[in-house]
Amino acid sequence: METGDPYDWEQRFGAEGVPCGAVRSLAEALQHPQLAHRNLLQDVETPLGTVPLAGIGFELAHGSAAVTRPAPLVGQHTEEVLLEAGYSREAIANLQSQKTVTLATI
Repeated sequence: METGDPYDWEQRFGAEGVPCGAVRSLAEALQHPQLAHRNLLQDVETPLGTVPLAGIGFELAHGSAAVTRPAPLVGQHTEEVLLEAGYSREAIANLQSQKTVTLATI
């Protein structure tokens, strides 16, 4: 096993019913056909452009649990949350000037 391609060994062992898999680099793993088959990576639009995000890797009986939006940007909902908590816009501006909170700039 010291010589030869790990993918060749993966095929040989698999053909004999031995569960195995070659250790892949991140780049190789992201190109594996199983990821596309399971729809694991999904392109999602963000304010910064389109980015691939990892989905859940399985489907539910009642429908897909696809990634439909990106994670929020740092500070994206800060103002909204603070307003709902009863802070005034003036108080929020003061917190921002003191660098206590961050508001999204995009």
